[in-house]
Amino acid sequence: MSLNEMSLFDVVKKQLRLKFLSHHSIWLSLVGIQLFGILISAVATSSGSSSSGNIYTTSHVYSSTFLQIMTYIWIVGTSVYLALESSNRIDYTFVTTRLSQFISNVIFLIFIAAIGAFTAYFASSLIPLVQRLFVNGIILNTSFTFVEHIMNITGTFGYILLFASTTYLVVVLFQFNRFIPLGFLVLYSLANVLLAKIGADSLIIPLYNFYEGESSLSLFLLKAFGLSTILLASAWFVNRSKEVRY
Repeated sequence: MSLNEMSLFDVVKKQLRLKFLSHHSIWLSLVGIQLFGILISAVATSSGSSSSGNIYTTSHVYSSTFLQIMTYIWIVGTSVYLALESSNRIDYTFVTTRLSQFISNVIFLIFIAAIGAFTAYFASSLIPLVQRLFVNGIILNTSFTFVEHIMNITGTFGYILLFASTTYLVVVLFQFNRFIPLGFLVLYSLANVLLAKIGADSLIIPLYNFYEGESSLSLFLLKAFGLSTILLASAWFVNRSKEVRY
């Protein structure tokens, strides 16, 4: 079949199918890294004790924060893997363009970000089961409504997508010219040094507050998807000048 006879949709569909069938290591690494996150999260992050008369109680607080951090590390590594030229050579078993390659990568990133958010959130429910193996006492869990579960998963997805799109752009920039991301890093470091001298917050603090301080889920998703779109569009503009590959 010639390039003219094969539509962009067909090429992207073939590339996506190939990615889903060939990238077994991505799914295995997700399982492994989240199992590790569950084991570490089962260790108490803080503790305290109290007494009333002859009754003494000790409380331990557990959090799934480390499990989420491990999932963020996983999506960063996966984004690097997909963006690197060597990892995309398997896509060239048929005629493809930079556009079809980029679209398939973006769709695949969005899909695995959703899977990562879903599994990370529900994997946290396994933490109490692990705790029962080591803790001799009463375990109290925070309960959520169905809507709150959906909101938590969606919020986690927004953060994972931000990590994925940022990493993808950095790798594409590094492939285009390795001095560009290094230059941004130097400028960022110098700016933080100057801000520290005048007693101002680091540049990352306002950005962190811009997302973490958002109380509205819809506005948070608008911010997350908006920035992710800008980052991925920037990656495409950097990558679009490359030739058709066979």
